[in-house]
Amino acid sequence: MRRGGQRRWRDPDVDVHEVRFGVDWYDRDQWARLREVAADPNALEETYEEWVAMVEHAIRTVEAKGESVARVPIDTEELVLWCNRQPRPVDRPARAEFASRKLYERRRAK
Repeated sequence: MRRGGQRRWRDPDVDVHEVRFGVDWYDRDQWARLREVAADPNALEETYEEWVAMVEHAIRTVEAKGESVARVPIDTEELVLWCNRQPRPVDRPARAEFASRKLYERRRAK
């Protein structure tokens, strides 16, 4: 399935083993919750639409260089629990590492 011209890691025609970069991806509700729990809310865009535009631009930039990017759907409560176990704040580095770990788990499952 393609949406907005972007391939997603859960698509059957995308080999998750060929994906080089994963980006944490939130639906509208998950993103709103992220804004509530983030240690760095000022690092996030003001609106969901602004955030989506920023992420999609970043994905296009990376893909234009020939790299593959996967949107990794994130459950914010799972992210919070993971951060609490570390313990570490729910900030940009933690979100990036969590997405990378989720992508790695997906690779191992295939």
